[in-house]
Amino acid sequence: MKKLMLVLALVLPSTAGALELSAEDYLRLSLQKLKEAKLYAEKSKEAGRVKGFNYQLYIGYLERTIENLEKALSRKEREYDDYYRLKVDSDLLLKDLGERK
Repeated sequence: MKKLMLVLALVLPSTAGALELSAEDYLRLSLQKLKEAKLYAEKSKEAGRVKGFNYQLYIGYLERTIENLEKALSRKEREYDDYYRLKVDSDLLLKDLGERK
């Protein structure tokens, strides 16, 4: 009985000890579920396929969504965006063409 209680305590979260998740945490959970969906789609394809289902298209959509979500959650990508923004105006273009003001 003690083993059962311990297992239940580990499996079922208590409301008193529940952690509040941030918006980023929920997106990270979503990312994990998308990766699982891709894995299950690949397993289904290997297991014999469902007639009429386009695995290549579905897996491609999942891969693109996973990639974009990983970029959005990546701190490196966000830092890169901030540091490498350029204002392209006529002065910059003229400088590149060799003309100076």
